[in-house]
Amino acid sequence: MKKLLFIFIFLLGIGGLAQQTDKPVRIDKNIIKTDVTELLLTTRYHLNVSWEHLMSKKAGLQLDFLFSNYGDDLVYDDLYAQLGVSYRFYFNKHANMMKGFYVAPAVRLHWRYAAGSDSNHDYNALYPTGGINLGYQWLIKKKWTLDLYADWQVNLRTNRLNAGYGSLGIKFGYKF
Repeated sequence: MKKLLFIFIFLLGIGGLAQQTDKPVRIDKNIIKTDVTELLLTTRYHLNVSWEHLMSKKAGLQLDFLFSNYGDDLVYDDLYAQLGVSYRFYFNKHANMMKGFYVAPAVRLHWRYAAGSDSNHDYNALYPTGGINLGYQWLIKKKWTLDLYADWQVNLRTNRLNAGYGSLGIKFGYKF
């Protein structure tokens, strides 16, 4: 009987040691970013914001919004807007970090308005694109991100491969 009591107390003690006493680890699942490439290279007035949310251990959903004035002044007669979504797959050994090399299929909806174009008529276009993003995202001091990316899109309205375009850029963000 003493042996059974000793074994029971011993097992309870091991079970008590196995319990975690630390606070649970908080995972920051969101990043808000802005593209600094156009700020550094052009004089256009624009707003470019992205929001990325961690969906699983190594994948995230990113929403993009871009609004730009192609003119060099504040007269809004040549406007461009874009709304996009991409699903990022990260290839790294760290889970829940949203850092490292990624591949992201993407779709976007573009809108362009130009008043007084060459034919002296308003030009209004709405078209979808689909493509892929490749890039590398660094995590700096667990809160700041730097995202170097290459983007290639194809105009889905025309279904022509030669209607594609590409871009390179840098996004700076904050993880929360």
